[in-house]
Amino acid sequence: MEGQRGFYTVYHNVFQDLIAEEEMDTGASVDWPVFGTADSTDSVVDAFYKHWMNFSTKKCFVYADKYDERDVTGRYLKRVVQKENEKQRREEKRAFNDRVRHLVQIVQKRDPRWLGVVQRKQEAASARKAAEKERQDQLLNAKKAKRAEARARRDAEVARLEEIEAAREADPTVVSPLDDWDFDTPAVAGAGPRVDVDIDDDLMVWLDVTDDGLRCAVCDKVFRTDVLYVKHCGSKKHRVAVEKAEEMEKARVETDEAAKEDKQEEEVPPTPTPTADPPRRGKGRRGRGDSDNFNFGIDSEDESAQQRTEKKERKAKKKAGKKKAGAKGEKSSAACEVCGMVFDTRNRLFGHIKETGHAAFK
Repeated sequence: MEGQRGFYTVYHNVFQDLIAEEEMDTGASVDWPVFGTADSTDSVVDAFYKHWMNFSTKKCFVYADKYDERDVTGRYLKRVVQKENEKQRREEKRAFNDRVRHLVQIVQKRDPRWLGVVQRKQEAASARKAAEKERQDQLLNAKKAKRAEARARRDAEVARLEEIEAAREADPTVVSPLDDWDFDTPAVAGAGPRVDVDIDDDLMVWLDVTDDGLRCAVCDKVFRTDVLYVKHCGSKKHRVAVEKAEEMEKARVETDEAAKEDKQEEEVPPTPTPTADPPRRGKGRRGRGDSDNFNFGIDSEDESAQQRTEKKERKAKKKAGKKKAGAKGEKSSAACEVCGMVFDTRNRLFGHIKETGHAAFK
C-alpha cells in the first residue's frame, strides 16, 4: 500500500512529527535522517535505522514536574523541590527514549527495505568470504607448485649426479662437474656442467673445495652441487655454527692480544725508584759540647771536610771501644766448679747453678 494510509506514508509522518516536536521544544533545527520512501537507497535506510535505534531526545520535559517551584518559599525547600522535579524529568526522558526505540524496532522488522538491506549485506559478506577463501587456496596451490618444482629439480639433480657417478665408475676418464669448477665467473647456460646458481662472497668464507665436492668447513659436511651448499648455508643449524665459530675466533684474538701485551710488559725492565735512607737521630747527650749530637746522619753537600773527619774519628773510637769490651768479656768468662762448664758471662753461670744445683761450698 503506497496510498495515504500506506506503510511508508504513516511512519514517514510519525518520525517527521517527532522531529518537529524536537525543534519546537529546543528552539533549534534538527538534522536527523528521515524515514524515506519505498524507493530509498540502502545507504538512506541504513543511516535512518542507525540513528533512530540509538535515539536520545533533547527535550526538557517540563510538564513532568511534580511540584510548582513558584508555590515554594525558602531556599532549602526550593532545592528539595528542584531535585525532585529533575528526577521526574529524567525518568520521563528515559521512558520517552525507550518508547521511540521500541517503535523503531517494530518498524524495522516490518520494513521490506531493511530486509533487502540485510539480505544484500549477507550476500556481500558471503562473497567476501568466498573471495578470501579462493585467495588462500591460490596461495596454497602456488606454494605446493613451488615445492613440487623444487622437489623435481632436486630429483633431477640427484639423478644427473648418479648418472655421472655411474659413468665414472664405468669409465674413469669421465669429467665430474666439480673437476673444472670456476667460482670467479657466474654460471652461464650451456657453458658446462655447472648449475645456474651463484655463490655469494659471504658464503665463500666457509667453503672448502675437496675431491668429494663442496665442503662446509664449519659444519664439516660435503655437498655435490652448489645448489645443495647454498641451501645448507641458509639453514638455522649452519647459522648457529657460524655464530659460535665467530665468537670463538674473537675470543682467541682477544686472548692473543692480551698475552702479547703481557709479554711486552715483562720485557720492559722496571725503572728503579730512588730511596733515601731514613734519618737517624743522634745518640749524644745535650750539654756535652758535641755539636753533632742532633745531626741525623745524612751527608749533605754543604758539610765541611772537618765535620766529616770528626765523624770518622768518632766511629773509629766507637768501634775500638766495642772490641775492647769484647776482649774484657772474654777475660771475665766464668766456669762451673762442679761440672767444669765455661760460660761467657757470670749471669749465665748463675743461671746454670740455679738449674742444676752445682753450688760449690767452701
